Amino acid sequence: MISKLAAVGIATLLFATSSASAQARQVQPRDSAGMQRRAALEGQVRQRIAVMVKQRLQLTDAQAQQLQETEGRFELRRRDLMQREQRLRQDLRQQLTPGVEADQQRVASLLDQIMAVHRERVTMTEQEQRDLARFLDPIQRAKYLGLQGELRKRIEGMRQGRRAGRAGAQRPPGRRPPRQP
Repeated sequence: MISKLAAVGIATLLFATSSASAQARQVQPRDSAGMQRRAALEGQVRQRIAVMVKQRLQLTDAQAQQLQETEGRFELRRRDLMQREQRLRQDLRQQLTPGVEADQQRVASLLDQIMAVHRERVTMTEQEQRDLARFLDPIQRAKYLGLQGELRKRIEGMRQGRRAGRAGAQRPPGRRPPRQP
């Protein structure tokens, strides 16, 4: 289980990332002080997570440094894939909006693109595992893979909570959200 400190850090990072990107979309001139605060906050969260991972996997200082470098190489690609998939899924949702006639070819294209992103993610994970195998033993790699999955699950849960909060804020007063089965 992820420590409360790491969970709070992840939540803070997600909040900072989402609010900063929302602000960047709304305001053209970028607030350099705000960007610096965001970067500092992200750095603190990454540091806390790195400490937690080092402890959980019982890494040496050299292994921890190599892991950080390896993660840095893959993080940009991972983020790009996630953003591409989000855009594709948003486009797909728009195509499938009730009352709007969906373009069959566009839907097929979007589905193909989503599958291509999934294949890229699998290929990237395989590449990452090969890189990790250079300095982590199989047990450390397995534990790290589990930690990554746990972190992603928590992040997704927090995102869904934020979406639900935004949807609740947009509901007319006195209306309840639909019950989940």
